[in-house]
Amino acid sequence: MSEYKHTADFGTTSAPLAVDLFYDYICPYCGIFENRNSSDIEQLVSDGTVYLRVHPLNFQDRASNGTRYSSRAANDFLGVYHDDKETSLKFSDLLFEAQPAEGTPGLDDEVLAGLALRAGASLEAIEAFAEHAWFEWLEQCTQEALESGMEGTPALRVNGEWIVGGPGLQYPLDYSKPGQVKQLLEEAAGL
Repeated sequence: MSEYKHTADFGTTSAPLAVDLFYDYICPYCGIFENRNSSDIEQLVSDGTVYLRVHPLNFQDRASNGTRYSSRAANDFLGVYHDDKETSLKFSDLLFEAQPAEGTPGLDDEVLAGLALRAGASLEAIEAFAEHAWFEWLEQCTQEALESGMEGTPALRVNGEWIVGGPGLQYPLDYSKPGQVKQLLEEAAGL
């Protein structure tokens, strides 16, 4: 059982690998990780190899000139997730494809809504974005991640073991190379 109470889960709990993925939507390194690895991870979820627990974080709100971009983007992801899990993965991919640079205000709410619509989110889910219903949840998710030993993002745990972003790790896995994370996960699953 996971020590985390605040995750967006994908796949089946009986998968041989439980993968915890921690990221912030304005973190440039998270963007690199996602753009190089999300399709591989999603395929491993789809084929039953990985049970994925996503931890969208907001600790880099300070990097968006007061607009709380990390919170807004993660809030919107969670709103879509609770309406339609499958669409939320597409939306997350689009958020990273359109990722703004740190030190900017980030994408405005209209652009975020447009990305959600492009991913296939329902109008009801999109209209609820402005309520910021997931902000408190995000604070708790971020606190859980920090208390569990996460030291930076992106961070990755496989069956409870830190692989990237954990205590004392200096990013031994080159997640910027396509296929590296997939290979690690397949080896861990004995494939």
